[in-house]
Amino acid sequence: MNEIRCGSCRKLLMKARPNAIIDAIEIKCPRCGTMNNLRPVVIDQQEPVSERQERRDTEALNGQVKKGGPAASS
Repeated sequence: MNEIRCGSCRKLLMKARPNAIIDAIEIKCPRCGTMNNLRPVVIDQQEPVSERQERRDTEALNGQVKKGGPAASS
Protein backbone atom coordinates (compact mmCIF):
# COMPACT_ATOMS: atom_id res chain seq x y z
CA MET A 1 0.00 0.00 0.00
CA ASN A 2 1.18 3.51 -0.84
CA GLU A 3 0.88 6.28 1.72
CA ILE A 4 -0.66 9.52 0.42
CA ARG A 5 0.56 12.47 2.49
CA CYS A 6 -0.17 16.20 2.52
CA GLY A 7 2.24 18.14 0.32
CA SER A 8 2.59 20.89 2.96
CA CYS A 9 2.62 19.31 6.41
CA ARG A 10 3.20 15.61 5.46
CA LYS A 11 0.16 14.39 7.44
CA LEU A 12 -1.00 10.94 6.32
CA LEU A 13 -4.19 11.48 4.32
CA MET A 14 -4.86 7.95 3.08
CA LYS A 15 -3.34 4.64 2.07
CA ALA A 16 -4.03 3.24 -1.38
CA ARG A 17 -3.08 0.17 -3.35
CA PRO A 18 -1.15 0.71 -6.59
CA ASN A 19 -3.49 1.70 -9.46
CA ALA A 20 -6.35 2.34 -6.99
CA ILE A 21 -6.73 5.97 -8.08
CA ILE A 22 -8.21 5.97 -11.58
CA ASP A 23 -9.19 9.64 -11.87
CA ALA A 24 -8.04 12.98 -10.44
CA ILE A 25 -9.13 13.62 -6.83
CA GLU A 26 -8.76 16.42 -4.29
CA ILE A 27 -8.25 15.84 -0.58
CA LYS A 28 -8.31 18.68 1.96
CA CYS A 29 -5.80 18.19 4.77
CA PRO A 30 -7.57 18.33 8.14
CA ARG A 31 -4.42 19.62 9.84
CA CYS A 32 -3.33 22.56 7.64
CA GLY A 33 -6.25 22.98 5.21
CA THR A 34 -4.17 22.52 2.04
CA MET A 35 -6.04 21.15 -0.98
CA ASN A 36 -4.04 18.18 -2.30
CA ASN A 37 -4.66 17.29 -5.95
CA LEU A 38 -3.91 13.67 -6.82
CA ARG A 39 -3.75 12.11 -10.26
CA PRO A 40 -3.23 8.49 -11.22
CA VAL A 41 0.35 7.49 -11.93
CA VAL A 42 1.04 5.31 -14.95
CA ILE A 43 3.83 2.89 -14.11
CA ASP A 44 5.78 1.18 -16.87
CA GLN A 45 5.62 -2.58 -16.28
CA GLN A 46 9.12 -3.20 -17.65
CA GLU A 47 11.74 -4.21 -15.13
CA PRO A 48 14.17 -1.33 -14.60
CA VAL A 49 17.73 -1.89 -15.81
CA SER A 50 20.35 -1.10 -13.23
CA GLU A 51 22.97 1.48 -14.17
CA ARG A 52 25.73 -1.04 -13.55
CA GLN A 53 24.20 -3.62 -15.90
CA GLU A 54 23.60 -0.94 -18.52
CA ARG A 55 27.23 0.26 -18.29
CA ARG A 56 28.52 -3.32 -18.57
CA ASP A 57 26.41 -3.90 -21.69
CA THR A 58 27.60 -0.63 -23.24
CA GLU A 59 31.26 -1.42 -22.53
CA ALA A 60 30.85 -4.90 -24.05
CA LEU A 61 29.41 -3.39 -27.22
CA ASN A 62 32.34 -0.96 -27.43
CA GLY A 63 34.93 -3.72 -26.86
CA GLN A 64 36.11 -2.26 -23.57
CA VAL A 65 35.56 -5.33 -21.39
CA LYS A 66 38.86 -6.71 -20.09
CA LYS A 67 39.03 -10.44 -19.62
CA GLY A 68 41.09 -12.10 -16.91
CA GLY A 69 40.51 -9.58 -14.16
CA PRO A 70 43.05 -7.03 -12.94
CA ALA A 71 46.47 -7.05 -14.60
CA ALA A 72 49.36 -8.28 -12.48
CA SER A 73 52.28 -5.86 -12.24
CA SER A 74 55.71 -7.32 -13.12
